[in-house]
Amino acid sequence: MDDLAPTANRWLARIACAIGAAVTTLLIGAAHGLLRAEAHAASVLPTVAAGSIENWLIPGHHDAAYWLQRLVPAGVGTAPAVGLWWSFFYVPPLLAALALATLGPRQCLRLLFLYAAVLFAADAIFALLPTMPPWMADGTPRLITQSAGSLTRFDTNPTAAFPSLHVAVPTVMAIWYCRHEQRWCKVLGALLLLRAALVFWAVVYTGEHYLLDGVGGFSLAWSVYWLADRLGLAQDRRPAAARGSPVSEGAPVIDGAEEWEAQRAVA
Repeated sequence: MDDLAPTANRWLARIACAIGAAVTTLLIGAAHGLLRAEAHAASVLPTVAAGSIENWLIPGHHDAAYWLQRLVPAGVGTAPAVGLWWSFFYVPPLLAALALATLGPRQCLRLLFLYAAVLFAADAIFALLPTMPPWMADGTPRLITQSAGSLTRFDTNPTAAFPSLHVAVPTVMAIWYCRHEQRWCKVLGALLLLRAALVFWAVVYTGEHYLLDGVGGFSLAWSVYWLADRLGLAQDRRPAAARGSPVSEGAPVIDGAEEWEAQRAVA
């Protein structure tokens, strides 16, 4: 019973910090929204549609959204596709909160860095290469409006179709979890990669993005992670002893999943 109060306090501290990580993720997203608007205003090149680039790269290319919508009727595919589309807004805060609560502040900061890097790199691309989504450029049916209704007027996305952040964000977070040394992180990362592939399908199916936009999203995520990893910013791979956790002589070097416990031991 004497240990109950300290344990409860530690878990309350973790929960409070996890909430802080989720709020930080939302603030980063809000900053991206402001920068995206500025990128739209700063665009000096003519706005193009990635569909025209696809048709140039693949002669005789047929629009993927129309093909998918014929393959999967709207009455069947719209609800899961829209659910995946909306998950872009609430899954990243949950993943950041999970990282902080289970892996510690250092690792969570690295995940948040990757999240911000993907968003802000995309904002720069939006300014340099303004592109329209298929529902705006070609009149492709925008299935999102069937469930989101008037809310979609806040996401008109006139110059921010390529690369698809709906694909890039879940991909970079999936890579980060896959590359973590904890086994449960690898399993979660594999599931998140599957989710990223489903999001790719969803944004093309609903007319939000061209195939090329989704490929650009995958490419952006991998590029950002590769560069961050080369700079030592993607994962905290210091020996456990360097992080303050007790390690017996000759023990293998492991990743810092027990940072919370290490901090408690130091305290």
